[in-house]
Amino acid sequence: MVTRHHFLGLLVTFYAFAFSNAESCKVRLIVVWGEPEDNGSEQVASWDKCKTKCLAEESCLLISQTLTDQNATSAPCRIHRFGNITAVKQLDKTSRKRVGFKKKFDNTVAVCPLSVDPPLFGEPTYTHGYLSKGTFYGFELTLYRREWLFRYYTSTCPSPSKIFLRCRVAVCLQVRWFTEPPYMADQLNASALCREGNGMGLSGNYDDKEYIWIRSE
Repeated sequence: MVTRHHFLGLLVTFYAFAFSNAESCKVRLIVVWGEPEDNGSEQVASWDKCKTKCLAEESCLLISQTLTDQNATSAPCRIHRFGNITAVKQLDKTSRKRVGFKKKFDNTVAVCPLSVDPPLFGEPTYTHGYLSKGTFYGFELTLYRREWLFRYYTSTCPSPSKIFLRCRVAVCLQVRWFTEPPYMADQLNASALCREGNGMGLSGNYDDKEYIWIRSE
């Protein structure tokens, strides 16, 4: 006999948004030389305090500092949050201006790829974001003419699905039931059911948050 838990796990479907941005992630600050366009930021006493605060806040995307001495012990730092930064100008070490881009890495990949061109590491774009009250706040980072540019967007899930974050990827999950016999059909039929109505297909739970939600449905 198939239990309710197993049945739900079989019939969970998801829709993948055309954006990438949870648990099972490594979050790191990638430090390079540069200067942000400041459209509203918060000053913090030191670089170390900036790092701690930024890593703890979902909406923090970048920290910046102008070095005043060799150890940067006397220089304040600034925190830049979602929507308040549009570009970062590429500089070199002589500028004494540094920035730390917050990036998410899936646990299956190396934290710092062996490649030049941080923070993109050879990729044309980088995307991630965070969830707040059922809305995904995402951004896309690209490099154009020696400037890193930020593009922002928000997305939500259609009812009755629910939005979840899988590291850098936001997905909509929905539990679907067979309404006609056989009620405990095979995986092929379940996959077909989950592709109806623009669904992408079957999915198991990614983390504990999804597991708890699936069991509650």
